[in-house]
Amino acid sequence: MQFDDRQLTARLGVTLVDQLAHGDHSVDFRELQVSDVGVDGHIEQRVAGKPTGRPRLTPAEG
Repeated sequence: MQFDDRQLTARLGVTLVDQLAHGDHSVDFRELQVSDVGVDGHIEQRVAGKPTGRPRLTPAEG
């Protein structure tokens, strides 16, 4: 599968957000597996190490 520049930029953005969230133990990032333009994942805050159950929608492109 080949990616155009826009798709590659989107993948890089999702990967960057995932890596940043992975290093910050106060949030979880959950990528959405839908290939379109728009929301690429959810960031969910953790309180006392536990997920709050309230994801925030976060566009990886902007």
